[in-house]
Amino acid sequence: AAQIDGASGWQITRWVVIPLLAPILLTIVLIRAIEDFKLFDIIYVLTHGGPGMSTETLNYLTYIKGFKFFSLGYSSALSIVQMLIVLGMAALLMKRILAKDWYYKKGEIQKLKTKKKKNNVFVIFLLIGIFLIVTLFPFFWMISTSFKIRGEFFTYPPIFIPKRFNFDAYRAAL
Repeated sequence: AAQIDGASGWQITRWVVIPLLAPILLTIVLIRAIEDFKLFDIIYVLTHGGPGMSTETLNYLTYIKGFKFFSLGYSSALSIVQMLIVLGMAALLMKRILAKDWYYKKGEIQKLKTKKKKNNVFVIFLLIGIFLIVTLFPFFWMISTSFKIRGEFFTYPPIFIPKRFNFDAYRAAL
């Protein structure tokens, strides 16, 4: 249709092809960005962050601070900062992807909502509860550890909520 209207190859690419490929391209950018933030194993095996610190990523720095220098609060704070960066990038890209209603028209979304089957609510909430406890406990532990002082890391019995919140790890991470 664009050729019949007299559009050139560049105009077809710019105004037809790229807008149709935009959700796929944004999804690819999101996946690649998340993979770049997860990059650890290749650097650990091949270079150990060297020469100097030229191949050191945020994940590798978090590993070094947490497991070699036992600065667990600082490494937890680095992990939380990294997670917030990735979530911010994902939120921006998903907002961009979903802003133009590429996937569903409003009527189709209503049809999808009405097709849901009624299931046993108790079983669903039980499974969701178990999943949330298993999933969120390590996250809670990481946040709790980021606020602890050094002496509270390895106490027995473990301290889930620090007695005094310490923000030094976040000051160092930012």
